[in-house]
Amino acid sequence: MLDRLSDRLIALGLGVAETVKLFQFLSEEVNSLFEAYGLHTTLLEQELQKKYDALERESQQQFDALDQEWQKKYDALVADMTLVARAGIGLAGVWCANEVLDLHNDPETRTASQPLLKSVQREGSGFLKQYAMTYELGCVLV
Repeated sequence: MLDRLSDRLIALGLGVAETVKLFQFLSEEVNSLFEAYGLHTTLLEQELQKKYDALERESQQQFDALDQEWQKKYDALVADMTLVARAGIGLAGVWCANEVLDLHNDPETRTASQPLLKSVQREGSGFLKQYAMTYELGCVLV
């Protein structure tokens, strides 16, 4: 292709030396355009990378804020559920007291159940211990 172009330029009246100079000039211009394009592309890539990093930081901050908000809601839900469970245990204690009231009216049964309740209060933990205490409270209420 370059051979045909140089043949045509020579045929139009340009000499070989002028054709070589023209090719050198065009080659330098094309190289400078590629360099400018490469520099421009590099600058664009850097700018895009900065924008991407900023967006990534912003989205991470939003995610962290949402995560904290949901953690607070979760903690509040757990606290509410714990209260509901404790209230349920209290109600269960009252219900159990109602169910076994006739057993506790019998002095022999009442005396037999007290050591078990005391043992659970002393050695039990968490809900079992609270259940025993609310059971006794239920018995007292009934």
